[in-house]
Amino acid sequence: MLEDFKSGRNQFCRPDVASFGTLMAAFSKASSGSDASAAHFNEQLLDVLIALYNQNNKPPELRPNSRIYAIVMDSWAKANEPQKATDTLRRMIQSNVTPNMHNYNTVLNAWARAAKSEDNASSSNTAAQQLETLWHEFSTSAEHRDSNNNPLFQPNRFSYLARVNVWERGQRFARDAASFDAVKKANVQAAQKALQALQEMNNDTSLSRDTGDGPTKLHMYNRVLCAVSRTGNLDETKQILNELLSSFLGPGGSELAPNVSTLNFCLNACQYYASSSSSVDERIAAAEQAEAWFEELGTMPSVRPNVVSYNAIIACWRKSNAPNAIERVWELWHRMQQKPLPSPSSNKDTSFPRFAHRQHHHPLHPNHVTFDEVLQCILYSPNQNHNIKLHFIHQVLDKMRAAGISLDPSKVSFHREIQSFLIQNKNWQAN
Repeated sequence: MLEDFKSGRNQFCRPDVASFGTLMAAFSKASSGSDASAAHFNEQLLDVLIALYNQNNKPPELRPNSRIYAIVMDSWAKANEPQKATDTLRRMIQSNVTPNMHNYNTVLNAWARAAKSEDNASSSNTAAQQLETLWHEFSTSAEHRDSNNNPLFQPNRFSYLARVNVWERGQRFARDAASFDAVKKANVQAAQKALQALQEMNNDTSLSRDTGDGPTKLHMYNRVLCAVSRTGNLDETKQILNELLSSFLGPGGSELAPNVSTLNFCLNACQYYASSSSSVDERIAAAEQAEAWFEELGTMPSVRPNVVSYNAIIACWRKSNAPNAIERVWELWHRMQQKPLPSPSSNKDTSFPRFAHRQHHHPLHPNHVTFDEVLQCILYSPNQNHNIKLHFIHQVLDKMRAAGISLDPSKVSFHREIQSFLIQNKNWQAN
């Protein structure tokens, strides 16, 4: 069609901006993953469209619109080329095409996506810093205002979510830093930035009239909890959780019902706190806080504790080194499978009263992480009653064999310690 029009063979076969948009959208949709071919193709089509527009006395039907530029930006974002997506937005503005919030959010999300896909902390931090720089530019620069000096960039919840995501995702690569202190510093910085974005969103009065955005806001709270949990800051975790619960219980807050991710991120905070503390009392307090959140959130219909939930709270007790850690872990171990079994230290039945209210829709099956945490808790517990330890270990190993699960092959030394313990107590029988 384009060649017929250019050659003059068929002036009735005249392409318009809708024709280009349909072709570009189809090609973008057909591309997969981070393949940049669609982005290059759409960039070339945009060049052709602009050339046709200028060569034919700028007819309105050939004038590139925000949808055309949005397709090109989205193609570059999918190809993990956030700078080219940003360049396309600048080109759009220079062509006197007014951007909308979808265009701005596409660019912001491109940088958030880049933070997730980068393979080191430095690159991810660069993506986060670039997003913050663009946010400031969009908010203050004169070129991002209309003819009446009204701001074109008016952030919505998706905009703020991109800011949270870029820091939370980039935080995952902080482990590449040279030292523990550097990792901790990177985690704290990311958590502060994510929390700042959440606070700015909550203070943005222009969002107060939005409806139907509860799931987006809940997701944002969860991502902030995720970022803060990696710092092990239990006070900030409590503050964010209480804020979420207050919104949920307030007028129109039904869409903000906490879910299992909310619970798991709170439990992760307890894990990180226990891992970084050298005080046994503080580690025990972290495990008890995890149990309290497990109780508080687990009673909500919207929260269904899963295997990850139980693994987290079991890990908290394992790290606590508490004298009663084995009993707490054993209780959780059986409760997750909905099988209140007799206590190994007595012939009396136990109903696990602290968890009696918790009913799952189906039994939860321990995975290799569960087995690993339980075995470590038993083996390294300060409890000196070897008969109880042996009883527990054999039950766990029997359960593993029945489930067809093997010990983690990467933890050879741990396997040897288990075998050594059993051999020393003359209860080991090789299979």
